Amino acid sequence: MHPKDIPLKFEKIEIFFRTLLRLVAAGYVLAALVYVWVGVQSAMTELAPPMLTATLVTKVLLLALLALTAAGNIRHARVPVYLLIAANLITALIALVLWRAGILAPPMSLVTIPELYIPLPAWLGRADPRFVLSHAQSYDTAQMLQGSVIYDIIVCVVAYYLQWRVEKTQYRFCKFLQPVEYDVVYALADVLIHDGTNCKRERLTPADIANNVDQFLHDFPGKRTATLAMAVRLMEYLPFIWNFATFSYLNAADRRATLEGHFIKSQRNWRISWLKPGFRAFRRISRQIENRYRRWMQRARDAIPHSGLWLSFINLITSPIWLAVWLIRFIPNAISLWRFVMRGLITSVKQLVYTGYYQDRNVQTDLGYVAPSQRITQQPTKTSPNLNVIPAHQFRCADWQATQKRHTEPCNNSPDNPVIIVGTGAAASIIAYYLVHQKWHVLMLERGPYISPAQFSENEVEGSSKLYADGLLQISTNLQLQVAQGRCVGGGTTVNNGICFAPPADIIADWHNRMGGQLDVAQLDAAIAEVESLLHVQRQQQNLNPSGELFVAGVKLAEGDQAEAPAVTANIEDCLGCGLCNTGCQYDRKKSALIWLLPKASQTGRLTIISDCEVTRINTRKSDKGDQATDLECAITSGGQLRLSGCAYIISAGAIASLSLIHI
Repeated sequence: MHPKDIPLKFEKIEIFFRTLLRLVAAGYVLAALVYVWVGVQSAMTELAPPMLTATLVTKVLLLALLALTAAGNIRHARVPVYLLIAANLITALIALVLWRAGILAPPMSLVTIPELYIPLPAWLGRADPRFVLSHAQSYDTAQMLQGSVIYDIIVCVVAYYLQWRVEKTQYRFCKFLQPVEYDVVYALADVLIHDGTNCKRERLTPADIANNVDQFLHDFPGKRTATLAMAVRLMEYLPFIWNFATFSYLNAADRRATLEGHFIKSQRNWRISWLKPGFRAFRRISRQIENRYRRWMQRARDAIPHSGLWLSFINLITSPIWLAVWLIRFIPNAISLWRFVMRGLITSVKQLVYTGYYQDRNVQTDLGYVAPSQRITQQPTKTSPNLNVIPAHQFRCADWQATQKRHTEPCNNSPDNPVIIVGTGAAASIIAYYLVHQKWHVLMLERGPYISPAQFSENEVEGSSKLYADGLLQISTNLQLQVAQGRCVGGGTTVNNGICFAPPADIIADWHNRMGGQLDVAQLDAAIAEVESLLHVQRQQQNLNPSGELFVAGVKLAEGDQAEAPAVTANIEDCLGCGLCNTGCQYDRKKSALIWLLPKASQTGRLTIISDCEVTRINTRKSDKGDQATDLECAITSGGQLRLSGCAYIISAGAIASLSLIHI
């Protein structure tokens, strides 16, 4: 049941707001009567011609009806209240335009209102058979207009504030979602899960799903919650463009039609079929023009001396050409952007709804899902790796250096000048492992938290929110691709499936050719073999997916019995089949950096990991050999800054983060 439909006793703010709306409606009715009376008494003069009188009376009566409608059901008053606010805003804007344009300026704005009176019956015996309300007098309509603008603005502000207070009271159970956002999630769940029906076979109601989403976002530590909230709000208001109604206000059939026609199949609706070939040709030609321009510019930059002055001169000369190319590409790019936004919106918001549904324990029980802790008979003891991890807010460089200097064993560098590695994932952990065994002091910087395997959870939402960048809600700039990137000590090795395979021979040959024959293939093969031995990479034989046998049978049927489809190789030993590789193996079966390489490196006493420390900038200085790194600026997750320097800097934060950092 929607929270607005729960038969609770009215709160004080609701009683006050509905009373105020009824008083506003009464004021509008009184104003309509005054307009009619003025029109009659002024004998249809220039002050109140028939059209103006009829328009004013109609307008204020409609506003009165809106106010009464909102007061009639104060818990569903959002739409009529917002329409009331919109009508008053439009009136105020038109009045401001007339006032600022000088149309209502003396003497044109000076009018005389005749005497207003009420005729009295003769049996009262009064000498004057009239009751005078006001005597004839002159008014400046510009001042009256200013007063109406002030009144309209006051009505808008008060109505919006009280509506906000009422909704806060109605949705006080919400921990993260705003009332509008909650209604969108509720409406989506009604269509996506219940298909717009009151189907009793579904364990969860739309309200239950919306509550689960609200709880999930409240506990969500990522940075994308504001983006998700914005996506939900766009889902609410975008349908107003073509349906003249917000998404949650539409009925179930129209909501489904809106989703399918404008968010899912939008690529077929934005253009007329006979324009399709022409648009494709125009888009292809514009792309060719842009590509040729980029190639010409690159050739020009390669031909000129590498100096900032020359580059600035070339950019200045070619800026009109670039503007023309941008204008040519604007139309197809704008249409493509619109399509990407539509798809991205429904993708991100649908993911929220499905998360709220499938992560519910009751739904999982109905689906027959059994948690690993309940189906694994022999529960191994969960251990915590022996790692020297210091949270960034607790790290003190002087204290760490003093601790490192206690080691009497000679090293290749001093604690004052360590090797700094950005990242703690696959490549970073192997580099650190070999460096510390070659007697180097190493500092590893990890922007994510340190979470011990003993703290891993069977709840996939909880695990994803803790171990992934932006809680597994990291989306590409075009909103089409979800990027799963580990953000914790151990990096991607903590949350991957552990699958390991050597680069194919044709790929190695291509690398060799691209490097001009400088790649030592034999040495590369030896290095791969050494890493496989270090990580205990082996063919997996336990807890394989039964569907794999069907796949192998299909391969042999298509290619013959000689075809081979062996099981994957992975750095996993004695797999228990919990199925939670992607949210952290809590049984220490995967030889990830977190539980295998980094603890081995920490045993030397020369490795320290700083968690919750994000490198934001690499500072450099000019030298004869080019730009040389001097130190790293780091942001502490809980607030504050760190500045670290060392004898060498290794950027191994993954393909995305490393490139972003290098190009800052």
